[in-house]
Amino acid sequence: MAAVVYLRGARARPGWPAWRAALFLLGLASLIAALASPIDAIALQLFSVHMVQHMLLLVVATPLLLAG
Repeated sequence: MAAVVYLRGARARPGWPAWRAALFLLGLASLIAALASPIDAIALQLFSVHMVQHMLLLVVATPLLLAG
């Protein structure tokens, strides 16, 4: 849903750089990777995977979403 709203708004603005939309979509993909993949299930059992999940959310997803 967020991707659809973002892309619709980016398309409505002339001159919106495609790289910003790509960064936003990569941020959403990293959110999905952290929260809706096997990483989430394994994170309940292994603390190291839980911390990888935190790093994906804080170090990867957040800057990509903000840059987009």
